[in-house]
Amino acid sequence: MRRTNAGFSLIEMLVALSILAIAGMALMTATQQSTRGSQIIVSRTVLALAGENILNIALIEQAGYRPTSDQGRYEMAGQVFDWTLSVLPTPDSGLVRLQLDISEAEGGRSHQIVTFRRAS
Repeated sequence: MRRTNAGFSLIEMLVALSILAIAGMALMTATQQSTRGSQIIVSRTVLALAGENILNIALIEQAGYRPTSDQGRYEMAGQVFDWTLSVLPTPDSGLVRLQLDISEAEGGRSHQIVTFRRAS
């Protein structure tokens, strides 16, 4: 009598499962990196938007731009930011430089916005 071996051997099954496990680990790593990248992008975007909001508030509230410095805290999207706004002179007496430095209150990421306005 002759027996035909239909199916996979134990070694073939172990090799197939090993390949599947390695592919699964690579997929998990790619997913983690994508999620981490998305979180960084969201954090940077909120930081930049908060900085622009602070700068716009300062532009609306300040009647004259004299060399000065101001600082404070700003809350947006459930995050707290520390900021410093400096109004600095430029070589052109008709312009002033507004420099906003903003960072996450926990000492995380920071962002700087620089713009120029007419001196009044």
